[in-house]
Amino acid sequence: MLITGNQVSIDTISRVLLHGFPFKGSLVKTNLLPIDKFKPENEVRAFEYLEVLFYLHPYKVIFVDEKHLRGEDYYSRLVRKSPLDGTAPAIVVPSDFRNTWTITGFCSIDHITKRRATWSRLLSYTNNADEFYRTCQLAGQDGYFQPHDVVVADNATIHNGVQKMMWECYRVLVLFLPTRTCEWNPQELVWQTMLTRMNNVPLKALRETYGYSPGIVAKCAMLQLSKTTFNEVKEYYSKCYSFIAHWRMLSRKHG
Repeated sequence: MLITGNQVSIDTISRVLLHGFPFKGSLVKTNLLPIDKFKPENEVRAFEYLEVLFYLHPYKVIFVDEKHLRGEDYYSRLVRKSPLDGTAPAIVVPSDFRNTWTITGFCSIDHITKRRATWSRLLSYTNNADEFYRTCQLAGQDGYFQPHDVVVADNATIHNGVQKMMWECYRVLVLFLPTRTCEWNPQELVWQTMLTRMNNVPLKALRETYGYSPGIVAKCAMLQLSKTTFNEVKEYYSKCYSFIAHWRMLSRKHG
């Protein structure tokens, strides 16, 4: 009003403050980086990893990771408060609301062969080295690996011990990510998309689909994971390795 001489309502000012600027001034969590990410030995290992990846065709590289699911984290609990007394209605949840599930997932962009964009295995308990070994065997038996593929995993202890089996049985090389480089694993973006889709599914729809059966959260996760497409995974590959030319062009070339 002081600038233009026009009198406006409080609602107009609120809309301008909410939508009139490209960025919001709300509080956000900072992007925390661990100190040891840039230790000299870690930087050397990162360079060696990228040097290997630079000469690999993206179609031959498969990424693997684990995701822990807790029902209380992934139910959409957004409800409207009563305008009269400010109370919110309670949500009745199934008995496995606080149970923990583990999904081990592989992702690939090789649509030429018969393998899918993602392959996953669900466990009703925490993953360990023996179960990861078994998961790799099952994925190989299901035909998800091709000779001379490269499976990239992080440095979790449970991932050690499969290199010999993978090479002898499937002629697949296991390559480990450098320390503190989860942003170089496209499977992390697959999990993020899965969780976003889960949070957009109303609880009523989950009950109509699965009833009150055990593992409703895990079943919903597997359903959303199965909807992942090759084009989506290509975008994740391109995003994680935008600094490598022939990886950066994946989403543009085959989108």
